[in-house]
Amino acid sequence: MRKPNNIRGLGGTFNDYKHQTIIVAFIHEFVCKLNPKGKYKNYIVFPEFYLFPYSNMTPDISIWKRQANNQKLHPLIIIEICGNSTFSKDKKKVKKLITEIAPIKEGYVINKDSSIIMKFNKVENKIVEVEKFKGNILGVNVMKILNIPEYTF
Repeated sequence: MRKPNNIRGLGGTFNDYKHQTIIVAFIHEFVCKLNPKGKYKNYIVFPEFYLFPYSNMTPDISIWKRQANNQKLHPLIIIEICGNSTFSKDKKKVKKLITEIAPIKEGYVINKDSSIIMKFNKVENKIVEVEKFKGNILGVNVMKILNIPEYTF
């Protein structure tokens, strides 16, 4: 499928195989963790989900949490998958979203080319950066997901 001329840069369904596969792998792993009867029963994960009314930006993956006292969902974690060429831009995007959207507590920028992961935490309204993060996100092993083989079509 060729990308239409009016779409600039990579985005959504026009991203490459590895980008889309990483998103699918994360969604699968998170859905397995976000069991309706388990520890994360009030969480839901979305791919490419609009953060409105909070922002017009759309992260690759967002994890939302239902408030205990009502059914309203709030974004809690955002994840951006990128390559070397957009790593700096995506770090700025994630920092901006965490700063501007109060409920978001964590953000991640995952460079699929270099396997470098940046983690951003909001601690007392300050953004704390963790370079070369190698941990888990809600119990999901990030490095395992990044070891997806790359195929060309």
